[in-house]
Amino acid sequence: MAIGLFDSGIGGLSILREIIKILPNRPYFYIADQSHGPYGPQSQDYIIERSCLLTEELLSLDCELIVVACNTATGAAMAHLRQHYPIPFVGVEPYLNFHNKLGPGNHKLVALMTPACGESEKYQNLKKIRDPQNQIEDYACPQLAWPIEKAYQQGYSEVLIEEMKRELDPLKGQGFTHAILGCTHYPLIATLIENYLGLLTVSPGPSVAQRVHQVLDSLPERGEKIPAGKEFLPDHFFFQSTLSKNWQLLPFQHIEGAYYRP
Repeated sequence: MAIGLFDSGIGGLSILREIIKILPNRPYFYIADQSHGPYGPQSQDYIIERSCLLTEELLSLDCELIVVACNTATGAAMAHLRQHYPIPFVGVEPYLNFHNKLGPGNHKLVALMTPACGESEKYQNLKKIRDPQNQIEDYACPQLAWPIEKAYQQGYSEVLIEEMKRELDPLKGQGFTHAILGCTHYPLIATLIENYLGLLTVSPGPSVAQRVHQVLDSLPERGEKIPAGKEFLPDHFFFQSTLSKNWQLLPFQHIEGAYYRP
């Protein structure tokens, strides 16, 4: 059964990495909407439009489950997608109930996200349910995803690292002990965030992977349906950037190159 994923860029590779740990022998189609990202500053209508177009591309490839591997697109478009397309979708949400799993201690949490994610109705409802006492501070990072995208293409240069640190500067010295990563780009630089701010990061990737596994178990197994001309290798995934619109077959190890290594 083919699984589709999309994100505004390469952030969703952090989700794919976790999924293939527990479901390694599946055909995966990943679309990075780099010609229209980042989604953070965009309107909800724009994100819905892009999400529908990417969904239709993945459906044309016989994907039978789609992972919206983007917090911003999940918040803006998930309800619309589930209403208009007859396949299961799995989204990504900030792991706001993490504070309930912490033991006694002086914990101070902040959720990092894009402006569009933080302003979405879906996130505001999630906040009311998972953090009714407002124990987690929200912090919008308008530009943090952009230098991460650049680093994927150019490498983690000192110039780009400084751009990332400038986005994080307002959080320094605030006493935060944990940062909940509310954009799938952010786990790619989790080590940088932890070292620069002196805290621990929390990513929803493993929980999303478990949810994908649960949904797949509930569906009838239909075997591999790979479009003609696309040879599937078990330790590879199909990748397309909307900048070029050409599908590439990449090894799983390619994902590791997207991560910041100090």
